[in-house]
Amino acid sequence: ERASGKIEYSGEMTLEVDGSTLTCDFAPDGTCRIVKCETERDQVDVPVQVNGHDVTVIGSHSFSTCYSLLRVQLPESIVDIGEYAFMNTALTAFFCPAGLHRIGKNAFYKCAHLQSVTLNEGLVFLGESAFRESALTQLDIPASVRFIGQNSFKSTQMTFSGKDVSLRIAPSNLQYGLLDGALYHLEEGGLALVQVLDEDIELYEGPSNLVVVIERSCAGLKKLRCARLPEGVILIGASVFRG
Repeated sequence: ERASGKIEYSGEMTLEVDGSTLTCDFAPDGTCRIVKCETERDQVDVPVQVNGHDVTVIGSHSFSTCYSLLRVQLPESIVDIGEYAFMNTALTAFFCPAGLHRIGKNAFYKCAHLQSVTLNEGLVFLGESAFRESALTQLDIPASVRFIGQNSFKSTQMTFSGKDVSLRIAPSNLQYGLLDGALYHLEEGGLALVQVLDEDIELYEGPSNLVVVIERSCAGLKKLRCARLPEGVILIGASVFRG
């Protein structure tokens, strides 16, 4: 319910924290969401509680105008980081709090200096374009992750094929796998192609147990010349080869 945004927040409040202005609101369950941060400082430490309410959510767009922000310290109680939450900030590294379950769409989009991210075991949802156009050089996906949105790693410094693959998915993750520069999700009866991540690929050859090709999974691959799909494919989504 919280991840879907259905919780009704009320009672907005503004407070000063070490030279930064945080705007918060409150949920009926006694928790708190950060709605907005206004600061020119390079570091913000988000409090564990506000007025006795545990801070559990970083709201959509809440830090996206903090252009000088290099470091943010989040309490372990945070379970949800909203859409576009840290977009355009100057973050160089990010460590997920232990309780985090969800990173929303575009949460770290255009964080051009973000080179290091540590994801927590317990994270379930990684939204579309979450780290797009960041400076990430490597990332470890924990076993707990059940959803990875398309373009989450687009236009980063990571490599997805060859000897120096820097996107690593925990072997114990039973939902996702990386093979020859492409990301797959385990479906009933076989694999679904989520996205070809290697933008230099010229030939895509689907594995023998491929059953679904998800929409836009090969879109925008300017160097792709040939795609070979096995006989077992039962569905090819919209705009798969667009552009």
